[in-house]
Amino acid sequence: ETEVMTKSFSKISGVEIYAALEVLDLELTLVIDAYIFLMDNATYKDMFFGCSVSGRKDLLLKLMSKSKN
Repeated sequence: ETEVMTKSFSKISGVEIYAALEVLDLELTLVIDAYIFLMDNATYKDMFFGCSVSGRKDLLLKLMSKSKN
């Protein structure tokens, strides 16, 4: 079942990623940075979409700060 979910996440389009980011109440520049970040990182994209909507903002910010270090 997990394998099926992972495969479906890989088919998520850029439009869907952007829409998911827009609802997180982020500044526009951060939405764009996060969009590029998720488009470049399939593993992080899977983690983002595997997380509940309520936890996505915190997860995203942690992943992005982790990758800068």
